[in-house]
Amino acid sequence: MQCAIIDNDFEKMKKVREEISKIKTIKIVNQSKKFKNKKIVTDSIYCDMVDLTVSKAVAASKICEILEVDIKDTIGIGDSYNDFELLNFVGYSVAMNNSVRGLKTRVDYVTDNNDLDGAAKFFEKILNNEIK
Repeated sequence: MQCAIIDNDFEKMKKVREEISKIKTIKIVNQSKKFKNKKIVTDSIYCDMVDLTVSKAVAASKICEILEVDIKDTIGIGDSYNDFELLNFVGYSVAMNNSVRGLKTRVDYVTDNNDLDGAAKFFEKILNNEIK
């Protein structure tokens, strides 16, 4: 899960960012360029962060636990860096054709691009027994 904090008060956001950076389980993954160059003029200052103890794989594990489903009986579909852990964890892994570098080489199946209904095409093939 990623969270963004946005404000137009640079000094306030600077203090918020300093406090966030003290938390060992949270990582700042994106922030306004103004933090590096105060001369940049902008209406809003932002700071994006992620909780390092949370991931899609952790969520999938919890869902499987609640539903009493064996992880080997699950399918994961992804296209980005935050999907690597999930796709290594699930029973059957699928990458979108427009995935980030390296993801397609680590999965069981590659489907069409996001904007070409790749996930739907994958599930149609499953339902038609074209993929086992």
